[in-house]
Amino acid sequence: MRSLQILKVFLLLFGMSRVIFCFFEIGLSIMHLINPERGMALNLYGYEVNQSLPHSWLYLLAYTVSYVIFILGLYKIKEAVDELFLLRIFEHKVSQSFFQAGNAFLISAILNYLIFTLLQSQHGSATLLPEFEGTFESVYFHVIIGLLLRILGVVLNIANGIKAENDLTI
Repeated sequence: MRSLQILKVFLLLFGMSRVIFCFFEIGLSIMHLINPERGMALNLYGYEVNQSLPHSWLYLLAYTVSYVIFILGLYKIKEAVDELFLLRIFEHKVSQSFFQAGNAFLISAILNYLIFTLLQSQHGSATLLPEFEGTFESVYFHVIIGLLLRILGVVLNIANGIKAENDLTI
């Protein structure tokens, strides 16, 4: 139980910091697109995004959407942890929340990979496997966590079925 309390606090703090960062990023993106001379230089994955770059607004929008989806995944993990905290391990909502969180992390990873690949091709340095600077920005990290959460959701769903079958046994 202590581990669940620590995880719950961590998810709350990490999730709130990500939400604040997302709003800050949206504000900077809007400022940059409206008036690029006065705004700060925006970098996505080490590449500068400015109005001379074709579809720069689309890159910023896709990056923001991937970040919102990532935050949604954190929220789904928090929902599952809340249910586990109440000892509702075999509820369908727990397995569904973990599965949805895994999907959110995978979608976020795919969007980040597409953005990075398109930015690389715009700057003439495209590679198949991108290297990211930060651990939390890594596509590989998102994919691994997403797949693990999906697997956890499936395993808990199977456990729910076994428990339901066991409850019917006399």
